[in-house]
Amino acid sequence: MQFKTTIVAASLLLTGGAFFWGYTTDSEQESGDSPAYQPRTAEVSDAEPFGAADIRKMMLADLETGEINEEGLRNLREEVVRFAQQQNATDERSTDHYWNELGPDNIGGRARAIVALTETTLLTGGVSGGLWRSETAGNNWVQITGFPNMMVASIAVAGNGDIYVGTGSLFDFAGGEGGSGFRGRGIWYSNDGGVMFTMIEETDPGEFSGSGFSATDALVADPNNPNRVWYGSGDGFGAMENGGLVDVNVSGIPSGAVGDIAVAADGSYMLVGMSSGRVFRSTDNSFTDFETVSGNPNADFVLPQSGMGRVRIDISPDSPEHAYALFATSGGLFGGLYHSGDNGNSWQVEWPGGIDTSTPLPRGQGIYDLALAVQPGNPGVAYVGGIELWRSGFSQQAELAALPFDFVGTDIDVHADIHEIMYTPAGTMYIATDGGIYKSTDQGETYLECNRDFSVTQFYGFDISANSAVLGGTQDNGSLFIPGNGYFLSDQEAVEVNGGDGFDCALSQVTEAVGYEYAFLASSQNGGHTRGTVGPGAINNYGSYYDDNIAELVNEEGELGQFYSVVRLYENMDDPDAQSTVVLVNPYEESVEDSTFTVFTANQNLPFEYTLAEGEVLPYYEELVRPDRLLDEPLSEDPDYFWLEPQAAQPQLECVTDSIYDGIDSMIVDIVPILDSIFVEDWNEWVYQEIGLDTLYESFDVYDVVETCDTMYFHAGDTLTDIPGQIKVVDPYTTLTILGFNGSNGLWMSRDALNFNTTPRWIRLDNAPSGTGVKAVEFTVNVEPEAGNHLFVSGWNGKLIRYDGIEDIYEQEDVPSNFGTEILSTGAAVTGISVDPNNPNHVVVTIGGYGVSTGGKVRETFNALDANPTWSNIWIATGDMAKMPCYDVVIDKMDESGQTMVLGTEYGVFATDNGGDDWTMVNTNMGTGTDVISAPVHDVKQQWRESGNYSSVSNEGAIYVATHGRGIFRSDLFLGSEDIINDEAITNAPELLVYPNPATTGAVSWQTDAMRGDFRMEMFDLNGRVVRQEWVRGYAGEARNVNVNGLNSGTYIVRISNNRGHVMSKLMIR
Repeated sequence: MQFKTTIVAASLLLTGGAFFWGYTTDSEQESGDSPAYQPRTAEVSDAEPFGAADIRKMMLADLETGEINEEGLRNLREEVVRFAQQQNATDERSTDHYWNELGPDNIGGRARAIVALTETTLLTGGVSGGLWRSETAGNNWVQITGFPNMMVASIAVAGNGDIYVGTGSLFDFAGGEGGSGFRGRGIWYSNDGGVMFTMIEETDPGEFSGSGFSATDALVADPNNPNRVWYGSGDGFGAMENGGLVDVNVSGIPSGAVGDIAVAADGSYMLVGMSSGRVFRSTDNSFTDFETVSGNPNADFVLPQSGMGRVRIDISPDSPEHAYALFATSGGLFGGLYHSGDNGNSWQVEWPGGIDTSTPLPRGQGIYDLALAVQPGNPGVAYVGGIELWRSGFSQQAELAALPFDFVGTDIDVHADIHEIMYTPAGTMYIATDGGIYKSTDQGETYLECNRDFSVTQFYGFDISANSAVLGGTQDNGSLFIPGNGYFLSDQEAVEVNGGDGFDCALSQVTEAVGYEYAFLASSQNGGHTRGTVGPGAINNYGSYYDDNIAELVNEEGELGQFYSVVRLYENMDDPDAQSTVVLVNPYEESVEDSTFTVFTANQNLPFEYTLAEGEVLPYYEELVRPDRLLDEPLSEDPDYFWLEPQAAQPQLECVTDSIYDGIDSMIVDIVPILDSIFVEDWNEWVYQEIGLDTLYESFDVYDVVETCDTMYFHAGDTLTDIPGQIKVVDPYTTLTILGFNGSNGLWMSRDALNFNTTPRWIRLDNAPSGTGVKAVEFTVNVEPEAGNHLFVSGWNGKLIRYDGIEDIYEQEDVPSNFGTEILSTGAAVTGISVDPNNPNHVVVTIGGYGVSTGGKVRETFNALDANPTWSNIWIATGDMAKMPCYDVVIDKMDESGQTMVLGTEYGVFATDNGGDDWTMVNTNMGTGTDVISAPVHDVKQQWRESGNYSSVSNEGAIYVATHGRGIFRSDLFLGSEDIINDEAITNAPELLVYPNPATTGAVSWQTDAMRGDFRMEMFDLNGRVVRQEWVRGYAGEARNVNVNGLNSGTYIVRISNNRGHVMSKLMIR
């Protein structure tokens, strides 16, 4: 399908003026600067919780059982907390990482609960991002640091103002088994308005042999008792008061997990929904005696029971006689909406289940996402949430209430996968979704996204640019581009460049492309791969870039490979081993030599200079004569002039006669009579009589004569005039792009994925790892001759494969047979690979899953390029910490010894500066306090490049992490600052005027005569951390301002730089 979508948002701002930001997904690209290439396009599939659950399980499951080990992970979490407490108590810190949040601050994430404390004060929770508060009716959010970073499934406020938060959900997996790995740990309580929380001791799963309080999906305040809140959890049904469980003698409800509770606003009755889909109604207002209202599905006065997998219930807030029950079948499909007009005593179906189309659950996800709320003031309307948001009721025909997507600038859409619908006392509707929070103030006519600063986005993978921008793939929210540097009103604001579930992605390190600023590769589930560019005011998604070889592998559902899609980009801006060529055309009407030309690379059209070698001629032909040619095959190209179309071939039959000696034969040459004679004297003459015949033979040589006829191709000679000559010039800019699928779907490489003028050619390197396919890919980098020549590929199957000689592969026939060498087998997923930028033989890998892995969870080798590398464990080897699920690692480029590393784990970031002898938790500013547990960190990157051809790098040494629940963060601890803070370098640099100096607050002006055009302005503290940065365009020598409000007193360095040079100056702030 070909499609074009354009979205414009007027609220975005570029430094120097306002502009409209356009997003284009277009297979018929515009003329002008846009490439002529017309790529294949495919509709991006909706995000899928089923695949997300599988990935989470592969990352986190017990290495022995393959299942989520709730008890073991609780024990590990407690051990991590003790580890951090001991570290803080003894100040045993080997690093001082401080993580600066990069965003996104405008894209939400998975939220399962929301409650209103007042009309404008709200609480909500992320699946893996903790508890959040808004004082502005959802216009912005602040994380509550007094609550631990764990899954929030339910929230309630007692009549006395006490706040209760339930953690963990029975329904966070699409199948409803509650084993997502985003674990709950009891019910938490606050009596100070939500500043600090403590866990209700009796609900700590660690205190019991079971784990019922690992999931608490329902909390509701008791209108008859201001101190009481009722809970529904995996442990069943009960009540709490003043931060503790209370004994209530409940009858009529069987033991088992409770998934939902609704109570009439006048306190007259309560409905309880079991996780099995059965519903019970209280017989009085003490809520201790219950009777079932579920039974025979053929009866028209009870609710269905058989075949149901989940139920949501709600009671009208101002007409309590009206109640609704919403069902999902055991297969997750729509099971029907039922209504009661007599306080829940009898029920009628208003919207029957069993409908395949026009339902909130077009796919079987109702165990995962199901929500229900009755509209205040209108008990005939209930809002129904599943994958989509609908409304129905006894006075409302079922209809779609919002479009199930999220486009910037529209107000009739709500993100797919809805978990909770809540009304404030004044009637504002809030909706918690997999894309964050939405609200409607006009009874569902329009919707407003409320995700500013609700930073709970779950990233799987990401990549970094040469400056401020990052691009990451997320669960449910596509691939998000965060440019920073003044592109938007907030530097943490993101824009989606590709839909579906996002995974690995790549950003080119080129900063000097013409017509755009960033080139990207993005991926989505089941083999969705796209490429595009980003520039001021425009995002261009050019769609799929498969060639026919890969496209033929796509199945009927449009899918290819595993759910987790893998892409990796390697770039060498000045490759000494490059063999690819581009064409130089003679621009003159005469042959030239001893001249220099500007040529452009195949990828991204980057200019470079080429000087003809001594004696080399770039010809021009006033007259070019091509001779007749009679050949066995038609010419596919001209053998002498590669740029010319070959002469036309005319087939003709050519016959050849040949004689073959076959021996000697004979033939009759004459037959003569044999005569007898007698002399007759009487006649005086001789009389002759024929008495026989004599045959005469002659011998001769015998030959077989064979005539052979073949089709030949005649190419008539011709004469061409005024022909500019061409030569092939080595292209110095090498790109290698890897796509990893599963099994026979293969591991593929292309050298022209960033050539937007053509469909890339893909070369199949090998089968991909079996089963669920490729997990991670890394190249050797930076050090010649190994840079780009070796490739490491890991699989979910626990294998690590090395491919050598990548630099020599340009065509399919260049791929050796039996390519790839297995260099490690772990028995668990190899989740991350780091190749030392200073030593290609130094490689570190991480092992996922909970449990002890023979050989360790972080393994290191210093002979990675040998036939049989030796590996050693550098992670903690004993106790529960040895069971840590580890997800990715980087070896610090700024430490040439290779002993400094940063590690991403299930509980945040750890670091070492002595090769793993000691590890330090370094989650400062990522979690809810100093060095406490953070969201899982799935991907870690470092900018190892220095500025060079086509790339002006401003972030060398910076470390980045992508969390699965708290967005992306950056640490500048290792930022390359030696040149920045060197006094001599500043003294000898060309003049940069900064005034007033010293400064206090407000704006500081800077001005220079040494730089013109486009460059970056950066301000560093003396630790090399970037504290201000701005991309300056079209500078002509005028004074510019930078705001220094909020900076501490001290010395700072102001630097203006691009790839052609830099100027620097000191600035004192007092």
